Amino acid sequence: MRIILLLISFLVIFFHQITLKGNVFYCCDNLLINIPAKAFFVEEIKAGRFPLWNPYIFSGTPFLADINLSPLYPANIIFFFFEKFRALTIVSIFHYLWAMLGMYILVRGLWVKPVSAAVSAVIFGFSGTMIVYSNNLPMIQAASWLPWMLWSWKNYLSIPNIRTLSVFVFIASLQIFSGHPQMTYLTWLLVAGYYLHFFITAKKKSIRIAVFACLATLVVASVQILPFLEFAVNSTRTSPDFSYTTFDSLHPLSFIRLLLPNATGVLNQGTAWIQGGSVYGFTGIASLILAWFGFRKNRWGIFFGILTIGSFLLALGKYTHVYHIAYWIFPGLRYF
Repeated sequence: MRIILLLISFLVIFFHQITLKGNVFYCCDNLLINIPAKAFFVEEIKAGRFPLWNPYIFSGTPFLADINLSPLYPANIIFFFFEKFRALTIVSIFHYLWAMLGMYILVRGLWVKPVSAAVSAVIFGFSGTMIVYSNNLPMIQAASWLPWMLWSWKNYLSIPNIRTLSVFVFIASLQIFSGHPQMTYLTWLLVAGYYLHFFITAKKKSIRIAVFACLATLVVASVQILPFLEFAVNSTRTSPDFSYTTFDSLHPLSFIRLLLPNATGVLNQGTAWIQGGSVYGFTGIASLILAWFGFRKNRWGIFFGILTIGSFLLALGKYTHVYHIAYWIFPGLRYF
């Protein structure tokens, strides 16, 4: 309970413009896509219809099949009781708390002390990248389930029984329903990487239990996955072309921004000599130093170290050969 109160206190202070002054999230995809979609969803449900089709975009477009609108996500219930911008803000703030709590529980499960686990939770929840996601609700929702996914996957592989299987399938399905498919896809790459680590280091090795859990998740979430896949195949947004998947690759010099965001100028003032989207986020020097001291004596240090380096190299995209290799090896990567 104390950790929850601590994290809530951080949220109240950091988002004081929202929590104390009544402001709301509204920018970008929230304003152009998410708010209209939620309003349409609520109106259709109140009229006694589940919105399979949205007639107000183009000459009509699938609604249920658009996974990014998260039509089956339980948090949609909030939009029935609050004004839409206020509801979106409430759901967003909750998922920041959910993300931090998940990271705390995950890190505690790696035999890390409570104080260090709390620091990890704060660093994750308030990282530059997570804060940037405030402009697109589905990204916050999907990202908040990442630590919960790894926690439940770790528990299931360690003790494969019906309880741990059910928890993993439940969490994995909710992340799929939460929206943003790219975030979910990257989470599954993380899950696959952890399984490889587990397979190499564990005494008991079983491919069957891993495959069974993945298939069970696909079955439970098929009501969303199947229409989405058909929609995606017919969409002009996806392309297997290499230039499409790497058009916004992280420039190597942008690594400076991950540590010192304004060292190259202020992006929104037009003074930055390294251009690029704000989604690149911020990591900070302090968090990297803490990670080094926190995990160098922990047996998980190697896994997370490789994960960190691998993620950074993938983010560089067209600037290295790593992404080019991954483009051909990892099924589905070319569609993002």
